[in-house]
Amino acid sequence: MKIVYTSLQVASKNMGEYLRDEYAAEVLDSKLSVLETPCFGEPTIVLSPHKSKIREKVFTVHPTGNWGKALFGGKERQLSYAYASLQKALLRELSKNKLGWKVSLEATHHGPTCDNAVLFLEIGSGEEEWRDERAAREAGDALMRALDGLEECEAVFGLGGGHYPQRFNELMLKGEEAVGHIAPKYVLDDLDWALFSQAVQKHVEGVEKVFVLKKETNSSHKRKIFQFCERAGLEYELI
Repeated sequence: MKIVYTSLQVASKNMGEYLRDEYAAEVLDSKLSVLETPCFGEPTIVLSPHKSKIREKVFTVHPTGNWGKALFGGKERQLSYAYASLQKALLRELSKNKLGWKVSLEATHHGPTCDNAVLFLEIGSGEEEWRDERAAREAGDALMRALDGLEECEAVFGLGGGHYPQRFNELMLKGEEAVGHIAPKYVLDDLDWALFSQAVQKHVEGVEKVFVLKKETNSSHKRKIFQFCERAGLEYELI
């Protein structure tokens, strides 16, 4: 397991240095933009700032990859591996933060795209939050607890909803399954068999089930996804 930060950005630097100093964790300073994080051939956690037009105090987690064009690093129509069990453990531990901050999954997006698992742990959403050392400590503590208590869960591929999929958040925090890659509603028109099957294959745990958000996908999306699931021999569930 690699834990990577960048000294070029304060939120990332604060988390990395806290893990190094408090836990004697092995952390690597890439000295690059988080979007340019190298591929290491093993599961990688990238400590990152989160930027959003909506200013809020939030911890976010997500796998990396591009459902279409590579506008923010990585490769076009290529995904890294998702580590659903770790994503679930980390989201749950972040939800215990003492600051009362929001926690959220994000749909799979941006680079880097690697042939290994990549999971981003982010502090958002602006300069005030990035510089908050309390947030860096909460994120670092949550990560170490998640790694220490990590258990393999049944991984599912999630489809539908917006960039911040509330229904999948609820599932991760309260249910048994772990959501890995999430293809939001806005990419489903262009989702084809090649990209669907790539997403299914690129989960550390393997995937036998697909969850589709009933209220946040249209009928044509549902039909297409159901056909892909039949072709792949996957269980299909509307939630």
